[in-house]
Amino acid sequence: MAGFCVVLLMMGFFLPVLIIAVMIFLTVAVVTIFNYVMESFALYRLCKNSNYKHPALAWIPFYNRVILGDFAGNKKMGYITFILKIVFLVLFIILLSFIDYIPENIRDVYSNVISIISLITSILNIILVHLIMKKSIPKAADILTVINVFTFGISKAIILFVLRNNEKLIKQEVIE
Repeated sequence: MAGFCVVLLMMGFFLPVLIIAVMIFLTVAVVTIFNYVMESFALYRLCKNSNYKHPALAWIPFYNRVILGDFAGNKKMGYITFILKIVFLVLFIILLSFIDYIPENIRDVYSNVISIISLITSILNIILVHLIMKKSIPKAADILTVINVFTFGISKAIILFVLRNNEKLIKQEVIE
């Protein structure tokens, strides 16, 4: 009977922590999905308005960085972000898959490399969105970029969604 009481006591300690952790995870998941859908829809509408040959490419998770770079006027930065996101995903999957087999000192270096790649891609995304905002709303671009940084990129999707029909971003030629 004493063992059962200890289990109940431990559940009393850890259950609220578990519930909070699950709520944080669900919040991050919902925000991530919301950002992806809003940003992809905004890029899709920009592609449709600009006569892209294949506007549905805006819905491909990492390739949409290339399209974002194209509208920002810096396709090279879009490709760099695209490649870094793929490298991040591959390294992250390798780390999760073989975490028990990787020595601790190598695991730490590996984790740091993944964190640095994540930071670089975040900075490049902020720069790309800032370039888009500079084209369409130059007076408010700096303020919106600061808001984007302080909201950890959550406002980026909303800003792109609002700018999706801006004439300054719509290209007239057919783009492949």
